[in-house]
Amino acid sequence: MNVVLIRRCTNCCPYCFEAPSRDLSKPGLMTIEDARKVAVWAAADRLESIGLIGGEPFLHPELREIIAVFLKTCSPARLVLFTGGVVPCQALDALQPNDCSLLVNVNEERDYRSKGDYKRVMTFIDHALKSGFEVGLGFNVWRINFDPRFMPELAFSLGRTGFRWTVASPSLGYTPSTVQREDLKALSGRCMNLLWESVFRGLATSLDCPLPLCFFKDDEVAWLSRFQPGVLSKLGVCSPPVDVTPELDAVRCFGVSSCGREPIANHASPSALRAYFRRRLDQDLLTRQGVYPECASCEHFNAARCQGGCFGWRSSIPTVGPSLAERLYAMLRADEDGRVIEAIEASSRWFISPLSLYLGALAARRLGDEVQCRRYALAGIGASPEPTLRRRLQEVLYPPISSQESGNERD
Repeated sequence: MNVVLIRRCTNCCPYCFEAPSRDLSKPGLMTIEDARKVAVWAAADRLESIGLIGGEPFLHPELREIIAVFLKTCSPARLVLFTGGVVPCQALDALQPNDCSLLVNVNEERDYRSKGDYKRVMTFIDHALKSGFEVGLGFNVWRINFDPRFMPELAFSLGRTGFRWTVASPSLGYTPSTVQREDLKALSGRCMNLLWESVFRGLATSLDCPLPLCFFKDDEVAWLSRFQPGVLSKLGVCSPPVDVTPELDAVRCFGVSSCGREPIANHASPSALRAYFRRRLDQDLLTRQGVYPECASCEHFNAARCQGGCFGWRSSIPTVGPSLAERLYAMLRADEDGRVIEAIEASSRWFISPLSLYLGALAARRLGDEVQCRRYALAGIGASPEPTLRRRLQEVLYPPISSQESGNERD
């Protein structure tokens, strides 16, 4: 989980993830009182880590007090402060190394407003390390001609064991200022150079946002499994972080912030909210279309091993049409049981919800296909989080005796 403390920033990253979600009509500053509410809410899950992000968190006038709130309420969660580093070294004086770790996002020197800003970031990192802070480095690939040696050389020179990186994705519904979707294949080779440079220096990298499985070639995936497993583990499917705004709303992630916000007060915990986003937003985004046109014929997409990359790469916000379950229900109503089975078998696993499996089990039962009915019903029971639907699936498997007897009487 990430908490946006402030939206104001001292940096001007061309690929900024957070900028499209900003509401300039609101203060954009989390109060101490609201920070306490978020901390109490987050404590229900005993999270391993909580990200404090911005904007630039060091611009918050009560940063130390907010950190103290989370340390007291959310222990033993590790606090990670995300910063661009374009801040004076004195900003660290109010914090202690045991309060939080730092994740400093570093751009190439040419991507700052001035050489002075880049020098300020390097000075800040050096000061943080000498002061005893745990400092991680982050790097966002947003142009095709990025320098693949830049971050490996920097991490190595600072005595780091690795760094975190990602390919910057656009926000859904906004024109990207990053690499275009059609440029991803050309970008792949340069990213492999980044990873080769890292291995040469003994660095382990981790991937932040997911990339589609087809981003790397099969032989490169095999190489990743041996030398960069932290990258391999994030290929294919996204695990939403949940980003909480200063207004106590949450977005699944900045990439799909245009799809709406959800008040955290409507959910008991971050895990409950994450499940809500998966059930509502992810399901809708995945079952309308693939992220790329070629996903429709991809075996990995159809087997639910890959979602086709970040949802932000969609060409537009998908229009709401009938879901697979809605189409199956119409077929059942029309006594087209055979078409129900055909539609399920022809669909990607992303599209097949527990409700779809229930409708398929009903159709198979009416067709007298006990093997198919059992398969659908058992799969639905295992996948459904809803007790009522699980009970109905069980009833399809084991109809009440009274129902069986009444059916025999009608026969």
